[in-house]
Formats: sequence, C-alpha cells, structure tokens
Amino acid sequence: GVTAVDITLQPDGSRTNSVLPAESISLAAFGGNAFSVASFGAFLAVGTQAGYVFLFDVSAAPPVLVASRFVGQTVNHVVFAPGGTKVYAMLENRIDALDENGAVVGPGNVFVLRVSTLAVKLVSDVGFFPLHSATLLNQYLYITNVGGELWSIDTTMDTFASLGPLIVPGSLSGIVASTNIFVGNQSAGEIQIVRTGRTPSSDNIDGKVSLPSGSAPFGIAAIPRIKGKP
Repeated sequence: GVTAVDITLQPDGSRTNSVLPAESISLAAFGGNAFSVASFGAFLAVGTQAGYVFLFDVSAAPPVLVASRFVGQTVNHVVFAPGGTKVYAMLENRIDALDENGAVVGPGNVFVLRVSTLAVKLVSDVGFFPLHSATLLNQYLYITNVGGELWSIDTTMDTFASLGPLIVPGSLSGIVASTNIFVGNQSAGEIQIVRTGRTPSSDNIDGKVSLPSGSAPFGIAAIPRIKGKP
C-alpha cells in the first residue's frame, strides 16, 4: 500500500514524523505492492507489482480513487507529464493494449495514460530490456533500462527526442535530473554523469562517480547544497 506520513515542522526544528492511517492507501484488494508513486497537485498515481495503475485524489481523507487501469505488466515507475495532464507508466515487459479509441496498440513498455480517466493515449516501444526508472528534465522524459540504455521522450508530442538511446554500458537503475542527468549503474557500482545538450540528441556521457566496493545503486537523489552548510 501507500503510507502517508505527517512531516510538519515543529517549533523546535524537529518534524512530526507520524503515520496518518486515515490518509494512507491499502492496495490489499488488488494483490500487489506499490512499486512507484508520483504526485501532481491533489493527484497521486500509483504503479503496482500486479500490473495496475491507480489515480487517487489525496485532497480528502481517506483518499478517493479516481481511476484505475490494468496494464498487465509490473509497473516499475510512474511519472506525471509537465502540467499533470498525462501519466507515463514504465513497464517491466512489452505488452499490447486497447487505446482510448478501442484500437489495439503496441506492443510497448511505456503507457501514456490520460488524467483523470487513465485511458491509454498511446503505447511507446522503448527497447527490449525491462525499464527501471524515469525522470523529467524540462519537457523531456528520461528512462533507464537494465540493458544499459538511456532513452528520452519529448512529452509535448510523445515522440522520441533522439534517434536512439544513449548507451551506458552496464545495468542502469535509478535516475535523477539536476542541471545534468545522473544515472545509477548497478553492475558497475557507479553513478554515471550525462551532460545534457540543447536537446537529448546532443547529450553525452561526461564522467562517473565510483562508489564503495560492493555498491549496486538502485535509487539515487540529488539534494541541493545549502549555502553555509558543509
């Protein structure tokens, strides 16, 4: 399920850090764990191991289920498009779907779903390897897979932003965007640095951070350095 936590800042500088049962979401009836969540405004999108995407309105307690979509494959990551009009669901494997017009589309492993019905707008075929994670940088959706490929989609048109993936040898995992793109490489125990160009077609690998022996980064985050802090 999805657990809501109150992190309200207290006068002494600490945070509440308490679970909010009334605002948490149980997915027990759907037979699968939540693999990824994303939020936009009052909407929360949830992708599950059992192949569902759920859309909740979390402005109320308990949250209200707005729409659900069974996609038939494990949903490894979900991301809202800029503006919150679409949800991108990155799948473990490629599969066909019925789109919003009733036509069979696919096979593919990125489902583009409408908010707030989760109707399938289109399906993109983003390589043959299982997809892992995704992040937004401006209008571009960057997607990693376990086959060492970094794909990019232009969310304004839902088309590929370059002719093919950027190849990063290894098994790619977590990804985060700052000025550049940082990608976890599980097999190499590294964080790969991708210098972004004006468009993804001009991106290039620009170094790496070697992690301690035995590391296999799964998820990564970028935290801005606060002025005056070490």
